[in-house]
Amino acid sequence: MAEPEKTGRKQARRLTFTGRGAPPVSVAWKRGPAAPDNYLNYHREPELQFIKRGAGAYLIEGRRHPFRKNSLLLIRPNQVHRIIASPGLFIERATVIFDPDFLGRWPDPAFESFSARVLLPEREATAVEIALNSLTREIKEREPFHREVARTELEKVLWLAHRFGRRPAGRPPAHPRLRKVIEYLDDNFADDLGLEELADRFALSAGHLSRTFKRYTGLGLKQYILQRRIVAAKRLLEEAPGLKVAAVSNRVGFHDFAVFNRDFKLITGLTPSAYRKNSYPAVKK
Repeated sequence: MAEPEKTGRKQARRLTFTGRGAPPVSVAWKRGPAAPDNYLNYHREPELQFIKRGAGAYLIEGRRHPFRKNSLLLIRPNQVHRIIASPGLFIERATVIFDPDFLGRWPDPAFESFSARVLLPEREATAVEIALNSLTREIKEREPFHREVARTELEKVLWLAHRFGRRPAGRPPAHPRLRKVIEYLDDNFADDLGLEELADRFALSAGHLSRTFKRYTGLGLKQYILQRRIVAAKRLLEEAPGLKVAAVSNRVGFHDFAVFNRDFKLITGLTPSAYRKNSYPAVKK
């Protein structure tokens, strides 16, 4: 079965598909009380989230997308995202991550036209659940032509998403000023940014900005900046093997290399050097 490759406590940048002949797709159901998630995530594969029960929101590229029963969310490759849910609230959801090459035509321009969040009618939500259960069986049992059947089931889910993705599922909550704050942070996270400075820049009180930001993103302002720095560091470690780790630290906004090492390991479970070796086994240091 295909499973997300692990880096410490968090997912790595790509999937490792285990098992000879296994379809390059992973389906993982989670049922139970929502667990706290303080991390921003990203990976190179497309991801689908099917919400069978429960409510909450996904933060995708700085935009909050509320979800409820029968929601389907599309997270495109390399988009920074995290789930926002009240701890203890029961949620039943399926996470689907797949190799885009498995479909042979991803990204299809048709799929670029619909929003990140789709609300499915009951009949189509049931069809998606059946398709995902069938996909899970094909991955596990590997009967003859299992790859072809798995591909067909995944395409069915995507086409249903496309059918209803062109219909508005309700606009995400509009917070124009807060959106500008997030855009500014995403562009300038490597700078020394403080709450008071940001509040003055966007004509907000520090208290209001702090409360609103936490409510919208699920993260405190300092934690969000730290997470954006770590995401940027991971990308540099993956994509620029010739760049020294100390240079990566400076480039993403850490002025103390020891602090960078500590925070990177706290979040990913690996030191920056170990993370790079995991991405490029031939790299020695």
